[in-house]
Amino acid sequence: MAAKKKAAAPAEKAAAKKARNSADVIVLGGGHNGLVAAAYLARAGIKTILLEARGELGGMALTAEAFDQEIPKGYIYAAMAFSLAVEALNIRARAKRKAQKSS
Repeated sequence: MAAKKKAAAPAEKAAAKKARNSADVIVLGGGHNGLVAAAYLARAGIKTILLEARGELGGMALTAEAFDQEIPKGYIYAAMAFSLAVEALNIRARAKRKAQKSS
């Protein structure tokens, strides 16, 4: 016998609806440009939602498969991870410089 789901309280429903509808910007497309734009907007403190129609991020980097060219996803994901690591280091260095200037 399946357990009945407990109905959410009206306040919980309102809070959940507000959270779903509270984005300042919606970025359409999870390709390179969409990912970069969403990252910069989020870093600036803007509430951002990124929507991608496909099941994978990467945009044009993954469309070569449509032309009968096999690109191992490991290469693509490694490049994306490298870019993310470089950006994380830049954010850290920028924060360090800002802290040094303010002290």
